[in-house]
Amino acid sequence: MAKQQIGSLRRGWTTGATSEQAVQRLYDLPDHALIEVRDFVGATLLAALGADDKAVDMARVVAGAAEILALAGSRERALARLVAARAREVALATLSGKTAVEVAIVDCEGEFLLRVGG
Repeated sequence: MAKQQIGSLRRGWTTGATSEQAVQRLYDLPDHALIEVRDFVGATLLAALGADDKAVDMARVVAGAAEILALAGSRERALARLVAARAREVALATLSGKTAVEVAIVDCEGEFLLRVGG
């Protein structure tokens, strides 16, 4: 989940219902301020964290972020940090001007694993 604020405009990008509910709790955003995007976590990130070949191969065929997070196992927090940092870097490089960017990683229970920036 990422947040965009331009002046008084805020938007939240989510990967599904669970992260949608979490961002609404965190920022009190209305439904129309949320944009659902597809999962961007994958095998490449698991490989970068040193996951075994079996986990990396499985990550190539699973449906989404929840399954990949489960495959990360003990590397869950490291994966969340890597995804959040890279997502924030891309957002900051893309946006111009004085823009605050916060990225939060939400688990499948709707709990925040971590938040970066803000």
